[in-house]
Amino acid sequence: MAATTAEPSTNQKCSYSVEKIKFGLQIKMTDSTPGYYTIYVAENGSSFERKGNFFFPSKNSNYGIKPLKPCTEYELKVTFIDSNGTEKPCNKTEDKTKTTGMTEQEIKNISCSPGYFCYQSGWNISSLLSENNKVSIEDFNNGSYRFKHAYDEMCSDLVLEFPAENCSDATFTVSENFTVDFIDPNDIKQTGHTKLPAKINTTLPSSCKDLSVEYKCSGINNDSVELSDMKPFTSYSCTGDIKMNSVSINKTTEPVQFNIYCGEL
Repeated sequence: MAATTAEPSTNQKCSYSVEKIKFGLQIKMTDSTPGYYTIYVAENGSSFERKGNFFFPSKNSNYGIKPLKPCTEYELKVTFIDSNGTEKPCNKTEDKTKTTGMTEQEIKNISCSPGYFCYQSGWNISSLLSENNKVSIEDFNNGSYRFKHAYDEMCSDLVLEFPAENCSDATFTVSENFTVDFIDPNDIKQTGHTKLPAKINTTLPSSCKDLSVEYKCSGINNDSVELSDMKPFTSYSCTGDIKMNSVSINKTTEPVQFNIYCGEL
């Protein structure tokens, strides 16, 4: 992006400070030449990433950088883009700035699809979810995050820890009791044998002590058939009814397909 409005480089002024704001950091330009600037951001000890080019219309322009991670040390640098497109470093008053922690009001539970936990926050909390040994799926749509338990923890209560506002060793927790709504049938691990008598191996999460699967199979013309009665050279489909404490939770597994040939007997 060409900086056609910048003053000649001999007259340029460029200095800035950094201050903490909610959900991130803010760059405050001080007596700086109006024009185009590039902002670079890095977590302490990592490589700088380009945040983008920005036009600062006045000598005391401000720019907020968010969402950032709470209680995290960042390094920032700003460069002025002169009329030739050359980046020139600005003077800074600080090299590193640590973001604040969170308050319980800055994270809230939101509804989402079965099998997932969903939260919304103005902070970037993706790494915090990962540190809690969860399988995290980041979804930055309006600051929402969708994630799920690791497979063996599927039937466990959810407890997440977040850094307190003063970034001390203290934390606050967000918890949610397990319900069958968190079970995603597509996650159930099942394998059909290729030999007779037919058998389905179902590996349930170790935390799901009261979970079971009861299979119903059908063959030609959708006639019901038991696994033990299956015949070779015939196509069958088996669907599992998922139960908790021997009571159906009205969810079924993905169908397991069978078609066993004599050469596999």
